[in-house]
Amino acid sequence: MNMRQIQCSLVAICCLLPAAQLTADEVADLVRLLRSDKPKVRYDSARSLKGLGPKARPAIKPLVDALSDQGPPIEYAINYFGPRVQDVASEALAEIGRPAVPELVEALCRRDKEARKHAARTLGKIGPPANDCFSALTDVLNDDDEWVRWDAVRAIGKIGADPREVVPLLEGVFRRRDEKYFVREAALTALYDADPEGVIVIPLLVEGLKDPNGDILAAAAQTLGKFRAKARSAVCDLNELLSTEKRRGDAYFDVGYTSPVRIDVIRALADIGPNAAVAVPTLKRLLTG
Repeated sequence: MNMRQIQCSLVAICCLLPAAQLTADEVADLVRLLRSDKPKVRYDSARSLKGLGPKARPAIKPLVDALSDQGPPIEYAINYFGPRVQDVASEALAEIGRPAVPELVEALCRRDKEARKHAARTLGKIGPPANDCFSALTDVLNDDDEWVRWDAVRAIGKIGADPREVVPLLEGVFRRRDEKYFVREAALTALYDADPEGVIVIPLLVEGLKDPNGDILAAAAQTLGKFRAKARSAVCDLNELLSTEKRRGDAYFDVGYTSPVRIDVIRALADIGPNAAVAVPTLKRLLTG
């Protein structure tokens, strides 16, 4: 049996055994496999560690290092969308939870943007147990890389911080006119996680319905729909938007296309329910052409 077969056999055994039956040496072996020169072995090792949940705590630092690993899950495969080693490492760290937070916060300051991006994303997956990273994520909102900022914006709404602190930060991102549109869009989408009761965010989302960018309009409508009846104060603005010809970007694998923003508006009105009855005449006019 060659070394590759030995490595694959070890990963398979670790996948089959309950976590309680794994010894410390076997966990250490999985950690060593994270440094294999074979992407598939690294991927399977991270996946096995994910299955251990909190018992994979000794692997926190190597898993954080693996957040920079863009190796595909199958060697030599063309797999742009993943999941990649870094994606599974992120999931493993999220399963470990709060004990991984200090190393992830440290990774937010690394020079490698992949590490920063996936560290922010992982903190968002951990959610409220990571709420003491609020200040660190706030700093990342000014990162030089737009995709790092994007993940930080999405994460900052998920960690359970006080809406009175989170919402002004997200509002500030939304109002940056020189910001990438998808980062501003993420700020609107994150408002639901930041304030799920809709106490202070509905007016800001209504303002988003007036943005000239179709993707921003769609994000505002989609997020308002999540609030259901709590978003009834936005019905008149959504009703006016039914006449828009704006479109938003969309994609399926590597094929890009656009969709009418009106579809998102109609769905939002449907989610709001009976309180959106004022839009019925407009919808009837749309149906009759």
